[in-house]
Amino acid sequence: MSFVALLPILMGFFLLPSFKLKGNVGIWQSIINAKGPMFAVTMAGVSFFGVCAFITIYGLKNQLSFNESALLLTLFMMGSLLLEAPLTWASDFIERRYIIVICAFMSMLCAVYLPIAIYVNYQAYILLFIWGGVNAAIYSTSLALIGDKYEGDALVAANAGYTLMDAAGGTAGILLIGYTMDAFGADGLPYVIMLSSILYFSFALTRYRVV
Repeated sequence: MSFVALLPILMGFFLLPSFKLKGNVGIWQSIINAKGPMFAVTMAGVSFFGVCAFITIYGLKNQLSFNESALLLTLFMMGSLLLEAPLTWASDFIERRYIIVICAFMSMLCAVYLPIAIYVNYQAYILLFIWGGVNAAIYSTSLALIGDKYEGDALVAANAGYTLMDAAGGTAGILLIGYTMDAFGADGLPYVIMLSSILYFSFALTRYRVV
């Protein structure tokens, strides 16, 4: 049914107004020329949208009460609100790519330890709070890196590509997590997020210079 819901969106591409930007810029080209932040936000989209969509269900499937499960999402969103600004601010003084890689690593650790922490409430709440913060920091810091790299019409195209990659990661994450939770149980949530993190690190750690 999720794929059926995508059909009207895909059909809408034919109705988009056409416009031209000055110079040799394009959405696809901006993605290719800034693979590091583009792939980072795709990975973060898988994690952020996936957790937002399924963490309450994950808590219920692990014997948490409805209120406790809902609080998991609350802590995740609080972390994204409260930690995003200071972590992104730190990227003004530390190489932005280091901040992105560290936050991506922290996000992967949160996914790894979620199946363990979920059985102790305060541990799960702390983990979700940190997880929300590092995911939001990846988004903002990657966007700042895009701003450092592009300007003018090229920045408009890059922002469009950035939004596209974020939405693509979120959509793919929700679909894959939903399927794996049906097929393999509640831990399909951290499995998919861990896989997306591994794919990102496979790129970032071997082709760091193209970030």
